[in-house]
Amino acid sequence: MKKLFYKILIFSIFYSIIPFNKIYSSDDNKIKDICITKKEYRLYTLINAFRVENELSEIPLSGSLSVLAKLHINDLITNHPDTSICNLHSWSDKGSWKACCYNKYIFQPSCMYNKAKELTKYKAKAYEMVFWESSDANPDSVIQSWINTFASADMILSRDKWENFKWKSIGIAVKGEYAIVWFGEIKDMEEEPELCDKKILISDTIKIQKEESNKIITKKTGKYYIIFGSVDNKKDAVRKLEQCRKENFHDAVIMFKDNKFRICLSGHETLKEARTAREKLNEIYKDAWILKF
Repeated sequence: MKKLFYKILIFSIFYSIIPFNKIYSSDDNKIKDICITKKEYRLYTLINAFRVENELSEIPLSGSLSVLAKLHINDLITNHPDTSICNLHSWSDKGSWKACCYNKYIFQPSCMYNKAKELTKYKAKAYEMVFWESSDANPDSVIQSWINTFASADMILSRDKWENFKWKSIGIAVKGEYAIVWFGEIKDMEEEPELCDKKILISDTIKIQKEESNKIITKKTGKYYIIFGSVDNKKDAVRKLEQCRKENFHDAVIMFKDNKFRICLSGHETLKEARTAREKLNEIYKDAWILKF
């Protein structure tokens, strides 16, 4: 079974000195053009889809924060500053920045503040999530890990300790075994980075939106749903949904309500119709109940 590791930590960023669409390579200090890859854009779209499911607005893609994410992911891959007591939010001494060993037990805020000032033009605080797994990072695995973990899900949805944080910008980087996301509270004044393959990415976006809209309901419809099971995470809910659809419940959907994912076998306009439909279910579904939503 593939081992999965990821860490989540926050730190602030302030000013920067390089253009939004340029990036320093960690080895020779040269400036290179950047664009958002297919994997990066898919992760960006999946994050926004998760927010929309929970009745939150989409977050605009930030050029500045994407530059920061790409810089950091290159440093992690090339120089591995996350050794000994230093975690995945650390930076090496091999690039055009000051080295930083980030450790929650030996907090060094100045090392984080200075990193932001060195590398982007984003003039506000921003916060990072870092993902690592033992093979190439897959956007679908990344988002499922974050969704199924309270700390990261709360951060994406501005819940719990993040409830006062209204994200206005997001930066993305996916490369090798890593995925990095930065969230910011103000709009990025720089333009969005270009997509590396616009035709493919637009197609992927439409596909994702259709898939999500066909699977999950989050807003009240006034209908009566026959519910068969409730789970705490989206991954299990989707698996159960697919099983139901294979068993000829073609209209089955997931209802997300009160932080629970409920499997809805069917939806009906009236309570009478729902009761009639439930009575026709075989013995396997005898415990199904009706819920208006």
